[in-house]
Amino acid sequence: MQHATPQVSPKPCNSAALSFTAVPSLSFHLTGSGGRSHVLSKAWNQASELLDSELLQRLFREACGLTENELYERLASWEDNSDDRGLQQRQQTESTLRGEVSRLQKEVSQLRDEAYAAKKKAMDAELAQTKTAEKIEARMSLSRRQLQSIARGMGAASGLAERCRDLQHRADVLNLELGSLKKAARQKRQAMEDCSRDARELAQRLELAEKDQPGSTLLVEAEAADLQSDFRAEVVSLLTERSELRESLQKQKEMVELQQLLADERMLLEKRRMSAADMLREIADLEEQADDLERNSQRVLGEMRNSLERLAMQVEELRRAKDQAEDWLGAVWAALNQQRREQLLLHQRVKEEDDWAGRLQDRTESLVVELQVLEKETHAQQRIPETPDKETFRSLALLQQSRKDARQALSRQLARSRQVQGSLKEAETQQISLLEDLRPVRPMLTLS
Repeated sequence: MQHATPQVSPKPCNSAALSFTAVPSLSFHLTGSGGRSHVLSKAWNQASELLDSELLQRLFREACGLTENELYERLASWEDNSDDRGLQQRQQTESTLRGEVSRLQKEVSQLRDEAYAAKKKAMDAELAQTKTAEKIEARMSLSRRQLQSIARGMGAASGLAERCRDLQHRADVLNLELGSLKKAARQKRQAMEDCSRDARELAQRLELAEKDQPGSTLLVEAEAADLQSDFRAEVVSLLTERSELRESLQKQKEMVELQQLLADERMLLEKRRMSAADMLREIADLEEQADDLERNSQRVLGEMRNSLERLAMQVEELRRAKDQAEDWLGAVWAALNQQRREQLLLHQRVKEEDDWAGRLQDRTESLVVELQVLEKETHAQQRIPETPDKETFRSLALLQQSRKDARQALSRQLARSRQVQGSLKEAETQQISLLEDLRPVRPMLTLS
């Protein structure tokens, strides 16, 4: 009995029924959503409970309305889209991360250079301020010493002026005494002249008496003795007056010398007064210079204060940038860890799907064996009516078609799993290179 090959017509299936998303494990693989670990574990538990013989029958029922090409195109388009989307997202994330890392390195180097320049500028300003303060202190100490010397000179000058006033008073007294002595000397000189004139007259009289009257010698001698005694007394008085006049002349010479000394002292005082005025002018100039230096130092201090405030603001901005960088790096590390966990979960998922694919292959082979047994039984039972035979052949054809579809799906899944493993290895190498790029930023995190 010849059996006609049944024609399998594509049955219109509902889009809601024709989906592999009813199984949570397949739903995760098809949607490509990287859920959390507890969601995956829950889905995996549900999938492990549902993947049994009823699951195979359900898969066969859902795939009954699709041809081989449609099913293959659907699976291939979904897998390509999911893989391409994941790779594009990963590559975009890695390129963004590399760009941010390079930008952060440039900003960190620039900020370090700016901080070093600002620190050097502050040190130079502090050194200049120290030198200026030392110069001001030296000038102020010199001014203090000059003021002290001026004060000592003024004290000595005041004492010398007092002494000069005393000497001037004594000189005035001595001048009065000198005038009186000169007057007395003139009187004495006049008296001496009178005495000498009387003596000459007496001598003339004696000569005349000797010529005229030799007998009156005794009287003349007596008068001469009296006159001689008077003359001696006058001579003694004149000698005493002469000694007194010599003493007065000596005192007058001393007074002249004293007046000369007083004139010299007056000249010295005038010179010292002039030098004191010059020193006062110099002190005023030094005070003006000190005021100028103080104003300049205040200006320099204001500039340094402003520069320090700007430095503090820059340091605060650097600190905020560092905190933002730390937060961003923390988020990046969290994203990397999450990506690594997702990669590990995906790798584990691929392994589990490979196991399930192997089990499905074994089950399919067992079903093929059962189908072969059923074909043999149907060939042996030729007395069965024609209608059940057609239905059986139709079901067998559907089973064979489903077996072919399952084999093709398994082969594609195995190929895709190999591609996923290769992409996982590439992602791991890219992650290692990304960690190497992030290594220069780690010291900044450790310093914080």
